[in-house]
Amino acid sequence: MAILCTVMIFILCLMPPDDLPSNSWLSQFPGFDKIVHFGLHFVFATLLLLGPALYKNKLPLTYYLSAFLLPLSCGILIELLQPMMGRSQDIEDVFFNVTGCLTAILLFYWKIRNFVSLWQKRKIQQQN
Repeated sequence: MAILCTVMIFILCLMPPDDLPSNSWLSQFPGFDKIVHFGLHFVFATLLLLGPALYKNKLPLTYYLSAFLLPLSCGILIELLQPMMGRSQDIEDVFFNVTGCLTAILLFYWKIRNFVSLWQKRKIQQQN
């Protein structure tokens, strides 16, 4: 799922501006593209953590670091490639990418991993 999310992010963020929907009421909302950047990288980081968490009881720090660095690297690469696709670079996009990743990591660490742990326990109980 994380690979599919990566491909989707690259496609959406590197689409030529003429191919982007412009008549949507959402696109008229100021800052909507920043919400999209936040959301895409939030989901990206969550998927990077969720996959391994389903098979491990406790994730080492390297997983959390990877869930930050991989989306960050992709976001920076996308910003560097956008001028080649007729789009403009925006450092604010990188900020919202980082914010989405960090929010996902913190939320995962504090809340989601507990739900995953419960899911693992129920799965083991069902097998016995």
